[in-house]
Amino acid sequence: MFYFYLFFEFSVIPIFFVISRFGVRFERLQSAVYMFFYTLSFSLPFLIFLFSFDYNFKSLRFLLSKFVYISHLDYFFVFFSIFMFFVRIPSFFLHIWLPKAHVEAPSSGSMILAGLLLKLGVYGLMIFLDFGFFQINCFYEFYFFGGIWGSVLASFVCFRQSDLKKMVAYMSIMHIGICISSLFTFYSISIFSVISMIVAHGFSSSLIFYSLACFYERIHSRRIILVKGGLSVIPLYFLFLCLVVFSNISVPPSLNFFLNYFYLLV
Repeated sequence: MFYFYLFFEFSVIPIFFVISRFGVRFERLQSAVYMFFYTLSFSLPFLIFLFSFDYNFKSLRFLLSKFVYISHLDYFFVFFSIFMFFVRIPSFFLHIWLPKAHVEAPSSGSMILAGLLLKLGVYGLMIFLDFGFFQINCFYEFYFFGGIWGSVLASFVCFRQSDLKKMVAYMSIMHIGICISSLFTFYSISIFSVISMIVAHGFSSSLIFYSLACFYERIHSRRIILVKGGLSVIPLYFLFLCLVVFSNISVPPSLNFFLNYFYLLV
């Protein structure tokens, strides 16, 4: 578990350099500072939790996590350790760095950020739920309703965005809020649905950012008002964009649809 924590925190380094090195405005530095201090503030309670776990059970192996449900570890550090994963996911109330990072990062950086690195937070949260199940079970409703409320607020924020990249970033936050609420139901079907959602969302969100990069190369702007009437100018591009957006909302025959349908049958 300590190796997992170590390499999980090392994944901040490429994100930090992608955010801080690319872009031309001051917001890229502000985004990098937000992400750095969010990570620093909430990774320390997780490290203290690991030390406490190792002190009580003399091991940090993953296999031991199934047998510590009745442990009485510190509720305070378990409560705040979860926010380390919320920063990386990110959840709505710790999301400020993500839209700024997507706006300032290049298209390749946005694709890697949305398709791979942000999914580490969901994976780490799934692993951590076994270690702190006894403590989390006392206040899981806080995280459950927080994920739903965050998804609702992120969807409202999408309505007033004029920048297409920021809109897609808030769409990702909205999807991840549903994943957070599903994980804290502690049902097996919810775990399967979260896995299918993050896998399919990794492909669809990366394709959306790629299509926005193609749009920016042709129009030199990401304003949503310029999309109006674009079908008559570049029809093949807008056909591709529509197919990508349909895959993001699980329209058949997209990967989202088949994965969700498969786990529904299971």
